[in-house]
Amino acid sequence: MIFKNVTRLTWVLKPVLVLSLMLVTLVSHATFDAFDFGGDSQLEKRFWQISETVRCPKCQNQNISGSNAMIAQDMRKKVYQLIMEGKQDDEIYTYLVDRYGDFVMYDPPVKKKTWLLWFGPLFILMGLIAVWYRKCFGGSVNSQSASRDEALTEAEQKRFLKITQDSSGHSTSDEGRKA
Repeated sequence: MIFKNVTRLTWVLKPVLVLSLMLVTLVSHATFDAFDFGGDSQLEKRFWQISETVRCPKCQNQNISGSNAMIAQDMRKKVYQLIMEGKQDDEIYTYLVDRYGDFVMYDPPVKKKTWLLWFGPLFILMGLIAVWYRKCFGGSVNSQSASRDEALTEAEQKRFLKITQDSSGHSTSDEGRKA
């Protein structure tokens, strides 16, 4: 009787133990960057403001302050280093764009290199609307006009009449009935 209760208890405890070990390993991989700004809250505020307005090149939809990717960690360290060197925000953004491209900015400037980023979605939308319009309205009009313009040749008419005659030899078309 005691053995049965121990077996039931192990079936309950095994999954709990496995899940708790998995959670411990996940927490052990989390990293936290500690940057010392020497008590200057303005520098720290600038750091977090820049980190939140720069996109992680690997994650693409996450800023570098919230990403755990190695490249985001390197970018945070570089932003911290540039701030501590006394660089202005514009200089830091220029460095990041020169190094990683315009895509790292959530709001890239409009220039020849970024026209695709700015106007690409608009062109895709216009193309989809054109395809939809042609499918819905253009195709049916063209097929009707094409069927009206094309007349059957004499050989095709004879073949049509032959096919449409029933087994008794009478034609089912109006022309066959007149004949």
